[in-house]
Amino acid sequence: MERTNIKIEFNIFADFMDLNNVTKLMGINPTVSHLKGDFIRNKTLTWKETLWAIETPYVETMDIEDVLLHVYGLIADKSKNVNEIKELYGAEVSIVFVVKVKNEDTPALSVNKDFIKFAGSIGARLDYLLYVY
Repeated sequence: MERTNIKIEFNIFADFMDLNNVTKLMGINPTVSHLKGDFIRNKTLTWKETLWAIETPYVETMDIEDVLLHVYGLIADKSKNVNEIKELYGAEVSIVFVVKVKNEDTPALSVNKDFIKFAGSIGARLDYLLYVY
């Protein structure tokens, strides 16, 4: 029987960013990156923005914090770095919670206060994508 899965994406995006410089400023390698204008998988559409991101794989869990703690552990001390990137490139930040609900097993979607403070300090948008199967 399939269970509920969650992944989290930490995205920094702008029209243009030097991805090597963003990686240097963040001090960690992205798991996903692309330039504006690069072809998307099907080779007919192109990306509309440059992206530097850390994404987790899907994790079978009933609590979003199980996945969030991994990402937050990587970026918790990077608020100055993120704000420098935002200023340098006019970038935006989003944190996306992707939840695949299976068999009506709805997970806990709460986040801790420290993470909320961090997200606020970098002006991040929080997005929740909920897919129910």
